[in-house]
Amino acid sequence: MGIKEDVIAATTEILQQTPQGLTKEALVRQLTPRLSQRLLPAFIIDTLRKQPQTFVEGGDGRWRLREQARLFALQEEVAQEEHPAPLQRFLRRGS
Repeated sequence: MGIKEDVIAATTEILQQTPQGLTKEALVRQLTPRLSQRLLPAFIIDTLRKQPQTFVEGGDGRWRLREQARLFALQEEVAQEEHPAPLQRFLRRGS
C-alpha cells in the first residue's frame, strides 16, 4: 500500500470508532502513530479532502465518514424537533 492508501485506511478505522467525528488536530494526533512515515498535517487533510465520497468535514470542523455524517445530521434534526426553541411571547422585554 502507498502512503495515501495508508492514510485513508487508518483514518477510516479511526472514524469508525468515533461516530461523533474528530477535529483535524485530534484526527492527526491519532493517525500519526499508525503511519510508517511522519507526514505533515496539511498532507493528511489534503488527502482526506480528495476523498469526498468517503470523508466529510462538517460545519463544526469535525471529520466524519460520509455515512456517519448523514446519521449525525438526522440525529441533530430529531433533537431539534424534540426541544423546539422557546416562543417569543414567553420572553420578557427589558425596560
